[in-house]
Amino acid sequence: MWRADGDLPGPVMAPVGYSNTWLTIAFALLGVAVLAAVVFMAVRTWQGLNQAQSRAPAPVALPRPRVSPNQALVQINQVEQAHLAGQLTNRAAHHRLSQIVRACATDHLGLPANQMTLQALEALEQPQLDQVAALVRFLYPAQFGLEAPTLVAQAAATARTVVLAWV
Repeated sequence: MWRADGDLPGPVMAPVGYSNTWLTIAFALLGVAVLAAVVFMAVRTWQGLNQAQSRAPAPVALPRPRVSPNQALVQINQVEQAHLAGQLTNRAAHHRLSQIVRACATDHLGLPANQMTLQALEALEQPQLDQVAALVRFLYPAQFGLEAPTLVAQAAATARTVVLAWV
């Protein structure tokens, strides 16, 4: 027990110092562990990517149904009749008209017009594709706007004009 007068019960020993060797060894082991974890994660990620790539099925070229201009004209008439009968909304009719003309252009011109954006259609400077681009530009507000400002009859007539150029 300590006494209040400041006398200590025995000799006081100096603090024991540790060698810097132990600190260096500890940091080296920590560095090796971190490096091993990074290498492990990198190898796992690399193996996962290779396995995912090897498991991916090869793309299959599906046969595309051919759309002749005459078939496209019949389909345009069907869309117009379905809209008049109330089976298609303005937006759905405009989407379908765009699909018909793009499919016909794809088959007629040999370009993937059904997968191209308006900007891509306009970038290709081909006279026959310019008509498709003009039709798509005309249909865009009705397809993607809040309200369909163009009439389906007017859109169908424009689509017919584009398709008739290929007959």
